[in-house]
Amino acid sequence: MAGRRGEVATAPALVVDDHPLFRLGFVAAWRLARPREPIVETSDLEGARRLLTPRTRLLVVDLLLPDGFGLELAATAARLGVPFVVLSTADAPAIVEAVRRSGAAAFFSKETDPHHILLEIDRILQDPSERSFPATSPLPALTPREHDVLAGLLAGLANREIAELLGLGAETVKSHTAMLFVRLGASDRFEAVRIARDLGYDLALPYLRGGRAGG
Repeated sequence: MAGRRGEVATAPALVVDDHPLFRLGFVAAWRLARPREPIVETSDLEGARRLLTPRTRLLVVDLLLPDGFGLELAATAARLGVPFVVLSTADAPAIVEAVRRSGAAAFFSKETDPHHILLEIDRILQDPSERSFPATSPLPALTPREHDVLAGLLAGLANREIAELLGLGAETVKSHTAMLFVRLGASDRFEAVRIARDLGYDLALPYLRGGRAGG
């Protein structure tokens, strides 16, 4: 592949995935395509935190790990100046958007052809400004407070409990809930929760709301 062909790369890439077949398959594909560039592997966040250093060439991380969510590594990777890409079966629109906002260079579904993934990674390694994300359905434009209320709905809380948690009046929460129904195209809270989960908010919301989210 292009880039460092002919050079020995002393800094390894790091792949973090708890599915042995996929992890070992990715490592094998990497070594075949980039035989002079080392790669190390681990199955969880704990191992990733031990192996991730400023010398790491690239972080490749799954999202659904046994000890947490893969985006928990985003801040560390950014602080260390390590580019990272996400490979996951969880590819709902809100999840892809959360990955985008985390500073990742790319998101790939695990159903993507490995050759395409490696070509895109090669492009990213050559030019750190490059990004590779799939097209997704647009998300509803939620305000930060609506994100907070939606989190309560997803947690199964009643309006009264959401109001107490957020320090709001019951009527204010009722108003936000009604607006969420409109934005999500739902007729009631049960349908709103189903639609929100289909969009991936149950996993992505902590990485979208508050200071990390617009709307």
